[in-house]
Amino acid sequence: MSQLDKLMDKIIDLFQHYAKKEGCIYTLNKAEAKELITKEFLGECKEKNTQQKMEQYMTQLDNNQDGEVTFIEFMSLVSIFTVFTNYDLMGCQVPAPPKGKC
Repeated sequence: MSQLDKLMDKIIDLFQHYAKKEGCIYTLNKAEAKELITKEFLGECKEKNTQQKMEQYMTQLDNNQDGEVTFIEFMSLVSIFTVFTNYDLMGCQVPAPPKGKC
C-alpha cells in the first residue's frame, strides 16, 4: 500500500470515527463536526475566538446548509487546510483567488 493510500485510509477512518457517534454514519451532525474541528483542526489552539472560528468552519463546511457535513464537504476543508499549511511551511503568502471566470 502506498503512503498516499495509507493517508487516504486514515482520513476516511477519522471521518467515520466522528460520524458514527450519533445518527447517520455517512455524515457529521453539528455536534460531531464541532468535536472533529475542535480536536483535529484547532488542536491546542488557545485563542479567545476559537468558538467563533469553529462556527465559521461549520458554516463553510455545510455547503448546502442542511445541518449535516458530508464526506465531500469535509474533504473540502481538509484540502483547504492542507494548501494553507503547505504555504505556511514554505513561508509563502497564500495566493489570492483568480478574478473573473476560471
